[in-house]
Amino acid sequence: MRRSRQLADMRLLLLFLVPLVAEGSILGAIHSLLNYNEKHEPSEDFLFGAILAKGQLSATKVVNKDIANDIEILKEIIDRIFEKNGRFYINKDSVGRVEESMKILKKDGVERLRTEGDLPYDLEYNFQYGTPSMFNSTVCITEAFLANKITDFCLSQMTDESARGYTLSHQVLYFSLAASMSPLPFTRDLLDKRCARVLTEVTSALRNGLPVKFRDLFVEEVAVCGLSNYSEFLTKPVLDFILSLQHPNGCFSLAGPLDKCNEHLSAVSMLALTNFLYAHSQGKPFPFDS
Repeated sequence: MRRSRQLADMRLLLLFLVPLVAEGSILGAIHSLLNYNEKHEPSEDFLFGAILAKGQLSATKVVNKDIANDIEILKEIIDRIFEKNGRFYINKDSVGRVEESMKILKKDGVERLRTEGDLPYDLEYNFQYGTPSMFNSTVCITEAFLANKITDFCLSQMTDESARGYTLSHQVLYFSLAASMSPLPFTRDLLDKRCARVLTEVTSALRNGLPVKFRDLFVEEVAVCGLSNYSEFLTKPVLDFILSLQHPNGCFSLAGPLDKCNEHLSAVSMLALTNFLYAHSQGKPFPFDS
């Protein structure tokens, strides 16, 4: 059994070193990142991202037995990281709730999003704008994640139409987690509207050449809207850009292989890559050209 696991781990490592196909580059990149965090103490950002990534991997069903086995190995590594780094929010119920939300988000058809024209504000000065605040984002996401409830206060905070940047991204994540607690048509409408606005921000960042200061937000927005399989975020340039940020040791860094590891970027990059993996598993043309 141990030898079988070692052979499987080596197969994934080879996929990272020689990314000949789409699945290989994605699987190998995720495997390399997980190996890095299994050897180092992961941050809270990474652990929460790993919960979301495992939910996305659990929703990914493929016919190819080798790829299916590779996905199971990734989930096993995540479980080992959880076991080694126990947290109050990592338990069977919370992880299972995330997996259920990820599966529900995939059940209905997704309409194509349209950007809202040119971005009417300078994103550089709007990384956090509107409600909820960072503190209230944490409170509300934790309530949805752990207590399995949506409060009137959090609903009012998360429906602020003026939200921009990370604030808007946190709204998307909140309603993605709420998919298992509220009627999907209601949740889908909220996600459609917010991810259309996120797409405008992402498009603007791409047009500006993705300078370093935009990169963490850019990848986070791709990650959270990709959970709902909006294909506009899952394009070849986006995938290539995210993979270009991976350090040789497996983590991700804002300025690429020569920069220091960034824990938050590593977490959202892992989640974004699971979005690409899921989309490809559905038999759609890959990469998506929109």
